[in-house]
Amino acid sequence: MAAAAVSGAKRSLRAELKQRLRAISAEERLRQSRLLAQKVIAHSQYQKSKRISIFLSKQDEIETEEIIKDIFQRGKTCFIPRYRLQSNHMDMVKLTSPEEISSLPKTSWNIHQPGEGEVWEEALSTGGLDLIFMPGLGFDKQGNRLGRGRGYYDAYLKRYAQQQQHAKPYTMALAFKEQICLQVPVDENDMKFKLNIDEELGSDSENERKLKPSGADMASLSPVIGLASLCRELHPGEFTDA
Repeated sequence: MAAAAVSGAKRSLRAELKQRLRAISAEERLRQSRLLAQKVIAHSQYQKSKRISIFLSKQDEIETEEIIKDIFQRGKTCFIPRYRLQSNHMDMVKLTSPEEISSLPKTSWNIHQPGEGEVWEEALSTGGLDLIFMPGLGFDKQGNRLGRGRGYYDAYLKRYAQQQQHAKPYTMALAFKEQICLQVPVDENDMKFKLNIDEELGSDSENERKLKPSGADMASLSPVIGLASLCRELHPGEFTDA
């Protein structure tokens, strides 16, 4: 698919997924978040990981508070994203406690994070990461992820591969079932992951409607029925562009 068509398909799919996310009630967001947290905490990869990065949730994302609390309860080391808003650069910086989050300043995106001028321990320079939890707008069974268009995680993983001599981190994408698609449009800048489906829910007839980017030259993007979360594991040696 031509670059312009991929870009248009991504734009249309983002708009549709944002609409779907707005339609999820607060009760349903909490229900899926709690269920997903239970599955994550029981996951063998999570249990054996010692250095974990996890995003601080926006309103339309899986709530990560319960997972963050468990990270500290188990004595693991927790890192959170610090985004540079004027670029696609992101660092993973060490969080000392769950309570520290509320004291951090908020960005224009309403996300808590340390100030850009502050010195915080950064994961890449202090031993790497065992596990990275990833946000996103849409995901498919082929391991493709549709972000919000800034490329923070793609750029971070590429930088990790260039700088880090440690084992590649396991990556786990956290998603509502409404975010799962049959096909996500990708280009040469998107990272390719192996996908493991982690949790199944009952079928929801609302999820059967098609996601078709208007004017996009691509196959229909139907959401997969009955999926609440994905686990995405990077193949050894595949820290490359898709």
